[in-house]
Amino acid sequence: MTNVVELRPGRPGDPTAAAALRSDAVLVGLLNGMIERIEGVGAQVALLDRSPLQIERTVQALLDAATALEQAADMLTDGREPR
Repeated sequence: MTNVVELRPGRPGDPTAAAALRSDAVLVGLLNGMIERIEGVGAQVALLDRSPLQIERTVQALLDAATALEQAADMLTDGREPR
């Protein structure tokens, strides 16, 4: 697995830019779905019969993951809502 992201060629207004915007909107939708699932898992973890410290650390890790996904979605939309 790599952290390298290939940049797409194209300029605003050309067909490849429009397709890229649609792809970004789809990705943002997927990221939002993942965030909702992670938040749901966090609620379920809080109900487990485990030590409070273990629950706290697990929930915090899930919240950190959700925050990272929110930041990724924000980067795809340059801080604005997707179309």
